[in-house]
Amino acid sequence: MPSEPWILCTKLMCGMILMQLACLNNVAVSASVSSDEVVKLPGQPPVSFKQFAGYISVGEAKRQRSLFYYFVEAESNSSSKPLVLWLNGGPGCSSVGEGAFVEHGPFKPSGRVLVKNNYSWNKEANMLYLESPAGVGFSYSVEQSFYTSANDVMTAGDNLAFLENWFEKYPQYKNRDFYITGESYAGHYVPQLANLIVHSKSKINLKGIAIGNPLLDFNTDFNSRGEYLWSHGLISDTTYDMFNAICNYSTIRRQAQSRSTTPTCSRVANQASKEIGRFVNAYDITLDICLSNVFSQSQVLEQNFLISVMTILTLQQDEETKIDVCVEDEMIEYLNRKDVQTALNARLVDVNTWTPCSEILSYEMDNLEVPMTPILVSLLKSGIRILVYSGDQDSVLPLTGTRVVVNGLAKQLGLNITLPYRAWFNGNQVGGWTQVYGEVLSFATIRGASHEAPFSQPERSLALFRGFLAGKPLPPGIEIAQKPRPIPFRITKPPDVFKNPLNSDTSSVVFGEAKIQDLSLQLQGLRVVPDDEDVDDTGVHPKDIELVMTQASVSRPKAVRALKAADGDIVSAIMELTYMAQGEETGMDPRDIELVMIEARVSRSEAVRALKAADGDMISAIMELTYIAWDDENVDEAGMEPKDIELVMTQASVSRPKAVRALQGANGDIVSAIMELITMARDDEDVDETRVHPKDIELVMTQADVSRSKAVRALKDANGDIVSAIMELITMARDDEDVDETGVHPKDIELVMTQADVSRSKAVRVLQTANGDIVTAIMELITMVRDDEDIDETGVHPKDIELVMIQAAVSRSKAVRALRDVNGDIVSAIMELT
Repeated sequence: MPSEPWILCTKLMCGMILMQLACLNNVAVSASVSSDEVVKLPGQPPVSFKQFAGYISVGEAKRQRSLFYYFVEAESNSSSKPLVLWLNGGPGCSSVGEGAFVEHGPFKPSGRVLVKNNYSWNKEANMLYLESPAGVGFSYSVEQSFYTSANDVMTAGDNLAFLENWFEKYPQYKNRDFYITGESYAGHYVPQLANLIVHSKSKINLKGIAIGNPLLDFNTDFNSRGEYLWSHGLISDTTYDMFNAICNYSTIRRQAQSRSTTPTCSRVANQASKEIGRFVNAYDITLDICLSNVFSQSQVLEQNFLISVMTILTLQQDEETKIDVCVEDEMIEYLNRKDVQTALNARLVDVNTWTPCSEILSYEMDNLEVPMTPILVSLLKSGIRILVYSGDQDSVLPLTGTRVVVNGLAKQLGLNITLPYRAWFNGNQVGGWTQVYGEVLSFATIRGASHEAPFSQPERSLALFRGFLAGKPLPPGIEIAQKPRPIPFRITKPPDVFKNPLNSDTSSVVFGEAKIQDLSLQLQGLRVVPDDEDVDDTGVHPKDIELVMTQASVSRPKAVRALKAADGDIVSAIMELTYMAQGEETGMDPRDIELVMIEARVSRSEAVRALKAADGDMISAIMELTYIAWDDENVDEAGMEPKDIELVMTQASVSRPKAVRALQGANGDIVSAIMELITMARDDEDVDETRVHPKDIELVMTQADVSRSKAVRALKDANGDIVSAIMELITMARDDEDVDETGVHPKDIELVMTQADVSRSKAVRVLQTANGDIVTAIMELITMVRDDEDIDETGVHPKDIELVMIQAAVSRSKAVRALRDVNGDIVSAIMELT
């Protein structure tokens, strides 16, 4: 496993750092707490809580680093509330400037004064902001060579030494519940520091960590950017295809770091940069930008390719790319004031001005590729709670990649989903979506939030933070709160009553439009289950119901539903209800199963199978069962033996209509039908069916006698035109029989077919014209597809076009234009193009 060397590395890193810490002389904390107290910041409104700022020294005397901190007590009950450390990312960005004065600290600059932040996190905890490593913000090193050698190992060690010395200075917090939080590259800082605490002899009472829009896995996180940008309309289909087929984001980012880019990746990155433009904030794609600052960048950004690449790919929020520059400029101006620095007990060392991200730190960027998942696994095994959250408008480290990493963590540890994916609410509005695994690992999104979620969605971020500290699930929106309106109506029958599953003491009465809203919430995972009083006993004998209830130990409605599903057969009903005893429902919420049974009108076992196939997604399970039921009604089973159909369904794990079609295609041969379905399933595992209708796929498969993947590709090539797709597949089958593949490797052909979504014959021809260069062939085909969509070939013979394309090794559009320029003279067209 690739994670094993990293686990070993983690243990070695911990051992080295702990040995260093043990060998260091205890650094005397010369300044008293009172000398670090900030009586009042310039322009600050009056507050009741205390705040402190100053330096904690770490390291040997000759290489000592002085780390700057800003600490604010909780607004109320500070003696009982937890202590929370906040770390910003970068690597090399300030937690004091960004975290405290822009995101969730008690104040925000506004002109020459500070205004109160009504959503400050010190409402819930005592907040400690640390500028780390040395060289960031007001923090500095005695030995300047540190700035060019900083890395994750050094940062984690210094952060632990800082905490131990800080607790000596503030002993009242030693035994307090302690949490570490952060965002972006703090996806490295936070887990690494937590890991050191767990493996050291430190008595720090660490309870959990929370990381927002974090960098956790280099390839997964960066490669999710292409999909995110494409799905939000920021890049074209062509560019998205290029990311997938030619050069992905992680490769571009890796090359940008090494300042060595290939022409292919340079082309892809420049194309993406051109389409995204300079007027979209990568950290919040919905946020307006400061135009004056953008125009000031224009000459710099056009100087060379690497700068434009770094502009769209960098994690570091330097002055040209950080979120909402016009607002943050006020923070920069404020922290550069001498009176502010004096009030904060801060000083500038080795720099002339304070900057939000360090201009003197040269961090070891190879550290970005170190995966954090092994550390997170270790922390979870140690009982440390972990929350990973994402602002859903961030394209730098999008939620799409983060969710994949979190799901992988849960699977690696075998954690069951204890709270299925559902919306969480802040008041009466959706705050985002969340999912919980085994009560120790949580994932959540913050709706409408940026890379710096507390800045763009402060109220929702505070609600998330509050829930994290409390160790409770984020609140669902079960209650339907609507302002009463004087609408005349008459109730002709008792209203529907739905029980609140999370609070048996309350219920919601809903009717009319509210009923529709409530049913939509059911499908979002709130699982409002109908009361037993509404069960319909019609056609079911009371004694049968009682007997099933007794033998299967279930409630009356369950017994009724089971009897109805079994057409009154008592034995079948009891057997069906005891199905769960066989362990088939492990990890499933019984209420999810019940809801699928009700909505899709199926048996319990069918509901369980559908939920398993849909990975617990209730809507997908219901839709699949409804679709299968509808499809089964129309399937023609003439000449088919029912037992053969059942056998194929069971062995190939497919629906009844698929089994019937496979048997028909195999002339009733059961083995051939099963083998064909299994082969199709393997072939289709990775096929992307986005924007293709399932029924169109089925129709093309049947008419053209091809696998699902081929049908999908053909439909995509034909822009969804079923007839064109079928004709193309039939033509391809004939065309491919005679294609000359001499000198072309079969695997190269398959790769080009898959990546460029073309027929085998096209792949062979383009590979031959590209002298076997796979990348050139794929690029040519993708360009041809996009370029040829609107090409007017009037007056030009198709065979002439093909001949010119082959001889001159150009796209169709270029061949058409060349032929027109020379009035159809093939030789002149080829000569001109070559």
